[in-house]
Amino acid sequence: ISLLVIILAIISFIFFYKFSKKRRSRGEVRMIWLAHTSLFLGLLFHPATSDIHRIVKDIYTNHGPDILGIELERQTDSVQAINPRSFVYLYLESLDQVFLDEKNFPGLMPELSKIIKKSGQINGLHQAPMTGWTMAGLVSTQCGLPLARAAISALNVTRNSIPICVGDILKEHDYYLSFMGGADLTFAGKGLFYKLHGFKDVFGASDLEELAGKRLERSQWGVFDDDLLDLAWQRVEQLSSKPERFGLVLLTVDTHPPHGHKTPSCKGIKYGSGESGVLNSVHCTDYLVSKFIKKFLSSEKTNDVALIISSDHLMMANDANIEINEEKRNNTFVFFNASQENEVLITRQASMLDIAPTLLHLIGFDVEILGFGRNLYKGNPTLSEKYGKKEFYRLIHVWGNVLQSKLSRDTKENKKEKDL
Repeated sequence: ISLLVIILAIISFIFFYKFSKKRRSRGEVRMIWLAHTSLFLGLLFHPATSDIHRIVKDIYTNHGPDILGIELERQTDSVQAINPRSFVYLYLESLDQVFLDEKNFPGLMPELSKIIKKSGQINGLHQAPMTGWTMAGLVSTQCGLPLARAAISALNVTRNSIPICVGDILKEHDYYLSFMGGADLTFAGKGLFYKLHGFKDVFGASDLEELAGKRLERSQWGVFDDDLLDLAWQRVEQLSSKPERFGLVLLTVDTHPPHGHKTPSCKGIKYGSGESGVLNSVHCTDYLVSKFIKKFLSSEKTNDVALIISSDHLMMANDANIEINEEKRNNTFVFFNASQENEVLITRQASMLDIAPTLLHLIGFDVEILGFGRNLYKGNPTLSEKYGKKEFYRLIHVWGNVLQSKLSRDTKENKKEKDL
C-alpha cells in the first residue's frame, strides 16, 4: 500500500507538471498547482508515509553488530537458593504508576495508596521495546527478554524462541507453580507459555468456571476480576496449607483499555463524574486488590509468602485522555513479605526486563542476571544504565531483527529438508 501511494504520487506529479506546461490561463495553472500541493500534503500526512518512515528507519538505524546477542552468550551466572519462599505475583492489567499519582487523579486509588506506603517499591521501570502488551509483559518479567516479532504468535512461544525463565528455575527447586487468569488460555499463547516453563496448573476462563462449580459472568476479555481474585484467594489458602513451596501467578483483565470493564461487584462505584470507563475500572481495582492484600497480610497462612504486585505494561490509548508518552511514565512494582529487602524504595534506570532476576532475589535466590535483566538489588548496572536507555532500546531492535532473520533462515532450511 505504501509503495502504491508513492507510485501514484509520482505519476500525478509528472501529469500535473506536463499539464501545466501547456498554454493555460493563470487561473487554470493556479488550480493545477493547488491540486498538486494538496496531493503532496495528503501524501505527507498519509499513514502510509509514516509506515515507510518506520520501515526505512528500522532498516538503516536498527542495524549493526548484535551486542545483546553477545551479552546473552556470555552469561554464566548461576542461581543459588539462599532462603527460598513461596510467592504470589499479581499482574494488574495496564495499571501503571500514573494512576497512583494524586496530583493527576486525586482519590482514584486511596486504599492502595495507603497500603503501598508499607511495601517495598521499585521506581524507574520504563517500557522497553517489544514489552508493551500483556503477553510481552509476562515474558519480559519472567524471562528477562522482549517478545521479539519472530516469537509473537502462539506457535512461536516455545523453547526455541524463549530461553530459561523464572518458572524453569523454580521447577528445578521443586516449586509447585500455578497460573490463573480471566482470559482464554489460547489467547496470545499464555497457556502454552506457562506449560512450557514449569507450571503444573494453568487456569483460564473455562478452568475458573470448573473451579467455581458454576458459570461465571464474563466481559469480552474473560472472567471478571472479582471472581478471579475470590478463586485466587481460595487457591492461596489451599497451596499454603501444603508443605511444598509454591508460586501463584495471577493476571487481571478488567482495567483493559480503552474503556475498562464494569466488574459486577463494583456496581455503584465510579470515579468522579463516572464519564471515564477506564478510571471507573481502576477505582474498582483499588477496592478489589486492596481487599485481597488485606486478607493476604492478615492471614497466618501467608506470613512467609511473598506478595508481588505490578503492572503488566503501560496503559495504552484510553478514554481518560491519559498522555500516551512512554518516556514520562513508569510501570508499577510493589512487594510485601519479601525474603530480603522490604519497606525499601529504590529507583534505578531500568525496565521490566530487570524484574526476572529481581523477582528471584525477592523470593530468596542469589542471582545477578537473567536474559537482558539485571538484579536491581545488586551492584551490576542494568543494560539501560550500561548503554544508555536510547542505545539499549536500539540494540533490542537490532537483536530482534537478527532473531527474525535467523528464524526465517531456519524455517527455509527445514522446509528444504522436508521437500527432500
